[in-house]
Amino acid sequence: MAAADRSYLAVLVAIALPFVALGTWLTLARLRSAGWSPWLVLLFFVPLLNLAFFAALCVAPPRAARSAGAGATAAAWRHWLPGSTLGAALVATIAVALGAVAFVALSTRVFVDYGWGVFIALPFAQGMLAVWLAGTARGRAPSPAGAIGLALASVALAGALLLAFAFEGLICIAMALPLALPLAVAGGLVGRAMLTLPMHRAALLVAGVAALPIAALGAAPSPARDAPRYAVVTRVVVDAPPERVWPHVIAFSPLPPPDDPVFLAGVSYPQRAHIDGWGVGATRYCEFSTGAFVEPITAWDAPRRLAFDVTRNPPAMRELSPWGAIDTPHLTNFLVADAGEFRLNALGGGRTELVGTTWYRHHVFPAAYWRLWSDALIHRIHLRVLDHIARLSVAGP
Repeated sequence: MAAADRSYLAVLVAIALPFVALGTWLTLARLRSAGWSPWLVLLFFVPLLNLAFFAALCVAPPRAARSAGAGATAAAWRHWLPGSTLGAALVATIAVALGAVAFVALSTRVFVDYGWGVFIALPFAQGMLAVWLAGTARGRAPSPAGAIGLALASVALAGALLLAFAFEGLICIAMALPLALPLAVAGGLVGRAMLTLPMHRAALLVAGVAALPIAALGAAPSPARDAPRYAVVTRVVVDAPPERVWPHVIAFSPLPPPDDPVFLAGVSYPQRAHIDGWGVGATRYCEFSTGAFVEPITAWDAPRRLAFDVTRNPPAMRELSPWGAIDTPHLTNFLVADAGEFRLNALGGGRTELVGTTWYRHHVFPAAYWRLWSDALIHRIHLRVLDHIARLSVAGP
C-alpha cells in the first residue's frame, strides 16, 4: 500500500476499534438485561441485520419487567401511547405514517430508488407496525376488521402526507395504491398475530420486519441500461393506401386538445411532429405537452417503414398536486424510450395497417407491476397519434 493509504487505514482502525469494543460491551450488557443469549452479540457485526437487532434491543423490556407479566409490559408503552382504542389507533397510525414519509423521502430523494423498499417492504411494514403498536398499547389484539382498518389508514395517511409535503403527486400515489393496500392488509394481520407472542420475541420480529424497507434499498439494478426493456405495439387500420399515409407518419399537424382523462390529469401527450432533413440521418421531433422527443432516423423505407432512436426524453408527466408543478426524481430518466418504429402494411381495397412500436425501459420496481401502467399509458399515446394520422390520411394527401 502507498504511504497515504497506510495512514488512512491506520486512522480508520484507530477510530473503529474503540467503537467496536464499546459497542460490543454495551450490547452484551443489554442482552443480559433483556435475558437474551449473549451469543446474539455476533449480530452486532452483520450489516443491515444489525439495524433490526439494535431496534429490537431498544424496545425489549428488561427481564424483571417481562417476568411481571403482560400487564407491566403494556403499561410501559402507555406512557407514550394512549390506552383507549381510538387514542392508540390514532397515535400509532400517525407515528407509522410519519416514519413512512421519512423513508420515502430518504429512498427517493437521497438514494433515488423507486423499488422494492418503497412499494413492497414499506406498506407491509406499515400495516404490521400500526397494528402491533396500537395493540400493545391497549394490551390486547384488535379484531381482524380493526387490524385491516388500521393498516389501510396508515397507508392512506402516508399518501396524504406525501401529497401535502409535495414529495409526490396524486397520479403516482393513485398508481401505487393497488399494490400497497393489499400488502398493508397482510402486514396488519401479521402484526395482529404477533400480539399473541411474548414481548421479547415479538419485538425482535417486529424490528426485523421494520428494517426490511432499509434492507431493500438498492435491490433494483442501479444503471438504467440494466432495467428491463419492453415493447408496446399498437395497430390501426387506415382507409387509405400507404402512399397517402406515409407523409403524415414523417410529420403531422397539431392534434386537437385531448379529452382523455389520463392526459387531462397530467400524463404527457403528443401535440405535433416535424422533421429536419430527409432520409436516414434526418431528425424527427415529436413534441409532447412536457417537451420534445428527439428522434434520429435510422431506417427510411418509403412507404413501408420508418424507424428511429430516441436520444432525448421529456418528463413522463406533470404531477397533479395542490402545490402546482412539483419536481420528483421519477419524472426524468425513470421511464425512458429507447427507439420507435412505424410500419405501413398494405391491405386489400386501398387500406393500410399502420403499426406503431415503442421500445422503452423503466427503472421502477417491481417491474412487472409498473409495466402494467407504462404499457397502458404508451398504448394510449400510440392511439392518439395513429388515429390522428388516420384522419389526416383519409382527409387528403
